[in-house]
Amino acid sequence: MAKTVHKINHLKTAVWRNRVYAGLVFLPMLYHGAAVFLSLPLAVFFLRRARILEGGARGEDETGRVLKKLPDGYTILGDLTVKTQGREAQLDHVVVGPAGVFIIETKNMKGRISGKDGDQEITQEKRNERGQLIIVRSYNPIKQVSTHVRRVEEILQEAKLRIPVKGAVFFTHPQADVQIATRTIPVFTLKRDQGEGLLRYLQNPGKGRLLSHEECQRVVKTIRKSA
Repeated sequence: MAKTVHKINHLKTAVWRNRVYAGLVFLPMLYHGAAVFLSLPLAVFFLRRARILEGGARGEDETGRVLKKLPDGYTILGDLTVKTQGREAQLDHVVVGPAGVFIIETKNMKGRISGKDGDQEITQEKRNERGQLIIVRSYNPIKQVSTHVRRVEEILQEAKLRIPVKGAVFFTHPQADVQIATRTIPVFTLKRDQGEGLLRYLQNPGKGRLLSHEECQRVVKTIRKSA
């Protein structure tokens, strides 16, 4: 089984913080009825924000559950904010093992999700609680993880580690119908095969060489040091 390095999850912390904010906003409403009109919209905002963040946290938990199936020799680093050359990158998961170094971007989105790897945004079509069609456009996770790959490569190069870094996008929602055309960063879904495709990808070195145990340890140490 892969080794998981646990850290405090920033999404779960943000969920807790927004719920606390909502509670603090509600307090004046208990004693000052007139404040309801001012406080209620703000409280609703924090609660909605907490719900969105909670969905992201569930997605990252699901990814972590899948990654634990990797064999011995793999290390999983979760929820890292790394710094290099004055820039930061928030990484959902980094996987280091004999087959290489991988950055995984998790998306817990439902509905039909479409786009191409070259698009700036992807399109999400979903139904709300009342059955109304909602269309949401968000930053392309393929571009997002591509940037993260470059940042981690910079970190390794600064440590004289010339090891290529690969990326992947993983959609974890059971109601995700993902239609993203890509020839660059692979896209996987939990719905399609319960993460088996992602696991095969993470254990395939492709045309590269296998990393030694010592190299893997150096990579893990270097990345953790930059966080």
